[in-house]
Amino acid sequence: MGRAETYFHLREFVRAQYDYNTALDYDPNLKEAFNNRGVVFAAQYDFARAEADFQRAIELDGTYLVAVSNLAMIRAAQGDYRGALSVLEDAVVASGIDGVIAEYADPERPDNATPIPFDPLAARLYALLGIISEAQARDQFNAYLYLYNESQQFPDQRIADVAGALDSRFTFDLRLDDGSWLILDDFLS
Repeated sequence: MGRAETYFHLREFVRAQYDYNTALDYDPNLKEAFNNRGVVFAAQYDFARAEADFQRAIELDGTYLVAVSNLAMIRAAQGDYRGALSVLEDAVVASGIDGVIAEYADPERPDNATPIPFDPLAARLYALLGIISEAQARDQFNAYLYLYNESQQFPDQRIADVAGALDSRFTFDLRLDDGSWLILDDFLS
């Protein structure tokens, strides 16, 4: 699988896919091979096959947060924000990371308390929840503007001002074409 990963980074997707297929021929239960082949499909904008591979990796190991994150990102990239958020919310509950956050937020927790260990991949789920929620909000606001533009009416300026302020303070892009940390560069393998 190492050679397939090298091919992926060289953007030789057909060769990478071939090597992942070969690995899966030898062991059809390799969650990493399904996940990584899903990344190859995603890089080629074959979202249906990418999603199927991420789902298969999760079926093999429901705690495989790498595939959970990738599945959520693929759904978000296609505009299925509800599906993406649902996957992440379920994984947050299953991971227990929300309990760690609650402990840290406890006002009774002493300042010198021992740090609570946690899985960084589970913590990442919270970041993705925020990023995908923000992308959904931005799309919904754009639909609001589109509605008013098409009807040749003026939108409520208060809403436009608030949305503009939020957009300028906290904007993330879900893209597959630029190697951003969110999709290509940090599709975890």
